[in-house]
Amino acid sequence: MGKCILNIIPIIKVFLRWAHFLLKAARMSDSRMFDMPRLVKPEDPAWTEAVSAAQMVFGSGVHLALMRHLAGRAAPGTRAQLAEELHNFSPATLSKAVGVLAKVGVLDKTPTLGTETGRLNHAFSLNRERVEQLLASLRLYALDASA
Repeated sequence: MGKCILNIIPIIKVFLRWAHFLLKAARMSDSRMFDMPRLVKPEDPAWTEAVSAAQMVFGSGVHLALMRHLAGRAAPGTRAQLAEELHNFSPATLSKAVGVLAKVGVLDKTPTLGTETGRLNHAFSLNRERVEQLLASLRLYALDASA
């Protein structure tokens, strides 16, 4: 019986080391060990902030679906309305996409009062002019090597 316990001790030590390593890695999730750039960009003088914004806007299927939906919508839509209409995406995913697109100016934000709550809300519409600007910057970067 004593030999059996002595044989298990090294196994327990190895297990505890692995458990410690995994816990440490989980705590370090926001450290450099796990940091990956969200958008990779080349070191190129022609790469501008507009090209970077275009990459962010047009590089996501959710962003494209949301822009397409808003382009065909007669009136601006709130996050809740958009989540209801675009039921293929989770409300959290759409909310994040709306925030990203509004930040780069692709969506215009209009203050509105919530119908049920009476709280201040925002309705979003597509800023076609900004979309065209970003498309032009992407077209210039991708297709005009002399620029």
